Amino acid sequence: MSKLRVFIVPHWHFDALWQLSFKDYFKITAENLADLLEFLKVEPEFRFNIDQTVYVEEFAKRYPELFEEFRRAVKEGLIEFVCSGYTQPDSNIPSGEFLVRNIVLFQEYIEREFGVRAKCGWFIDVYGQSGQLPQIFKKAGVDYFVFWRGVPDGLPSDFLWEGIDGTRILAHRTPKGYSSGYIPEGRRRYFYFVRSLDEDGAVEFLEGSVEGVKRRAPTENILLLNGDDFSPPQRFVVRVVKRWRELRRNYDIRIATASEYFEAVREHEDKLAVYKGEFNPIFRGTYSARIEIKKTNRRLENLYLTVEKYATIAWLLGGSYPGEKLEKALKLILMNQFHDAINGEVVDEVYDEIMENFRTSEKILEEVLEESLEAIVSLIDTEADGDKIPVVVFNPLSWPRTDVVSVEVAFADPRARSVRVLDSEGREVPCQTTRVSRNPDGSLNMVEVVFTAEKVPALGYRVYYIEPAEAPSEDKWYSSIRVSEREGEFILENRFFRIVFDTVSKNIVSIYDKETGREILDTSRYQANALFMEPDYGTVCNINGDIDAHQAVTPIKDLPSETSLNTSKCAPSGRVVEKGPVRAVFIARGRLGNSKYSQAIIIYDRVKRIDFITEVKFGDEHKRLRVVFPVNIREGSIWHEIPYGAVERGEGEYPAVNWIDFSRKDYGVTLINRGIPGNSVVENVMMLTLLRSIDAMYLSAPIGELRLIKLAKSYLEKSGRYFIYYEMGPKALEKGLHVFEYSLYPHEKTWREAKSYKMALEFNCPLIVVKTKKHKGVLPREYSFLSLDSPHAVLTVLKKSSKGDGVLVRFYEAEGTAGEAKIVFFRKIVSAYKTNLLEEKLESLVVSDRSLSVEIGPFEIVTISMRVEK
Repeated sequence: MSKLRVFIVPHWHFDALWQLSFKDYFKITAENLADLLEFLKVEPEFRFNIDQTVYVEEFAKRYPELFEEFRRAVKEGLIEFVCSGYTQPDSNIPSGEFLVRNIVLFQEYIEREFGVRAKCGWFIDVYGQSGQLPQIFKKAGVDYFVFWRGVPDGLPSDFLWEGIDGTRILAHRTPKGYSSGYIPEGRRRYFYFVRSLDEDGAVEFLEGSVEGVKRRAPTENILLLNGDDFSPPQRFVVRVVKRWRELRRNYDIRIATASEYFEAVREHEDKLAVYKGEFNPIFRGTYSARIEIKKTNRRLENLYLTVEKYATIAWLLGGSYPGEKLEKALKLILMNQFHDAINGEVVDEVYDEIMENFRTSEKILEEVLEESLEAIVSLIDTEADGDKIPVVVFNPLSWPRTDVVSVEVAFADPRARSVRVLDSEGREVPCQTTRVSRNPDGSLNMVEVVFTAEKVPALGYRVYYIEPAEAPSEDKWYSSIRVSEREGEFILENRFFRIVFDTVSKNIVSIYDKETGREILDTSRYQANALFMEPDYGTVCNINGDIDAHQAVTPIKDLPSETSLNTSKCAPSGRVVEKGPVRAVFIARGRLGNSKYSQAIIIYDRVKRIDFITEVKFGDEHKRLRVVFPVNIREGSIWHEIPYGAVERGEGEYPAVNWIDFSRKDYGVTLINRGIPGNSVVENVMMLTLLRSIDAMYLSAPIGELRLIKLAKSYLEKSGRYFIYYEMGPKALEKGLHVFEYSLYPHEKTWREAKSYKMALEFNCPLIVVKTKKHKGVLPREYSFLSLDSPHAVLTVLKKSSKGDGVLVRFYEAEGTAGEAKIVFFRKIVSAYKTNLLEEKLESLVVSDRSLSVEIGPFEIVTISMRVEK
């Protein structure tokens, strides 16, 4: 029988933003780094593993006098980089491209500064593991993966993890957490003290850890992580290991790096079990805690990718590329995607820092977008006669689309009593006005014009013109919009749907699909768009709390109690505030508990979505706010969008990116959100958790001894009270104004045929309107800079290559179906290569003037590097 091999892997867990600011945590870690560098000179047997470059970059800036020593330790193999990323992100709430950027920034930095690549992924504290991580890590040069949370019972410590695209990665799940080999030394840990151990006591402790891990180990290799939160290197572990070797001749014990452990396990790779899919859900309370972080994150993710695309186009048209500005904005977003930060598991002071990071990033991005679009618009031919005001409508997505836009214009013409909108060919376009301001003589002063921009080219634009008119033209347009407002009964209707509101609650009681002759809702139990205010005395992690703040997961299936406070019992006011040829808007206003709310429901003549804007002036505490949509579907399939893909899930609350779908083969409904990750389907009810008002980071019993936990839990259940030992601060109660945007997309067949992912991106990435002056230009009035001709591929990235002056294009297959994608670009393509995420060439692609085609696999993330003529 071969020896049991024990690998003790020293590390520390660094929290970028949690209970202290980055500045405070960096100070601790900088001292630990200096400690480490000195100890590596003293003890040649010691090794260390470092996981996030955010603090390494800061250390290089602050302490250049030690950085050469850092480089030496890396070069000699004493320090190994393990890849969490720029920060250690959550893997469910960020979109797929931002998981990619986090990891790519890490690999690019350590290669540039140290000449190395990380071989091991390191998500040791991340709350659940997305099913696309195997592909993302492998395509970023990472062969192994270590994690802790989100696993089902019975999972072995080592296995092959297969992602949703079929990519496999050798994975290790730490059965005893990321401190399994950290020897107690009398330090305070959070709210309790741990006892100090002598060498023999330390050996006994490590023996116990080995026994715990050995029960899950499929090979004779045991991994113990020697580290904890912000822990300095345990210098005496070297003495303990030497003593342990003396006592255990049948063990091969070594202090090692993570890759050394995996090289040993890899010898048995062909015998390891294969596990497919994702490791979720866990800590579902995090999906809706501090909801403003989530909403702002999604908005800025979409803004960043849009800005990057137009900055690249402006650069190719002769401008300069704002690389440094984009990187600064990106890093601020990635800082906030650190798992505790984006999950909302922070104190108020850190929450303020997160939101300030977002504000700084947004300011940079808005400036770059304005400069880029102005540069492009200046080259467009917008010439026209008369008093026409040119507006350019930009489409940031990779397919032609039709959607509603609005723009504010001003006039100083006494004949201006109304407005007209003309397209680029001079044809009049239906429009309506809102927020109208008039002069004393009745002429228009300022007005918001709403119109439908049809078939705006893929990643391109279309020019429209707004001009004053002497008489309104709204009445002459045929429109499918119909509104009924008789005796408190409100009905909205367009070519797609007929929507009926309850006369008392103003919730929706019927949505009739005209195209299929089908009633979409089943309101026998719940009304649609009804808000439910339910008690929540829980923590960030767990709705309504739990004794064990870290591993116990509360049941994930729960329908709102019909007896809880909800808008079906309210009698709010309601009225139609807009009706015209383009759209109709109904608004209900009321009070729920100590909170005021308004709900806008919007339908369009030519867009097959029902949009909702719910504003809540929240004045309650310790509540969970949900919105429900009971649909007329039974025993359907539940699909959720995840980063760079989609997965079928069971009932209950999970993190979703932009959409969830509940469908049978013939019909379904997609519920789209803007930055509201907590999505669920239970029975036939689709739900969004809009916010949670909680102020406890963790909850525990008022009795600290483990033997009394059972008694303490019983006490808590009876008294309804909790002992809070980590408060978040009053801002976590979420008092104040919140705006939630979501949309319903009923459709024939499944989400694949209905292209729900495209509709969700259209809702999240609105068309952009730029007013300009009349001028000549070299670009036509309608143009596409890049189109992606594929029924099931989605462009996410157009950017300047980080390696030279090439252009990088990235897209992914969105339906789980193999096929082909064709790219048509606005510049001649000289050469093109399919690459990995690090832009390393994999294969040459055949190009034809301005186009190329590439085969794509199910849920594959495809990166193409192109050299183009400028």
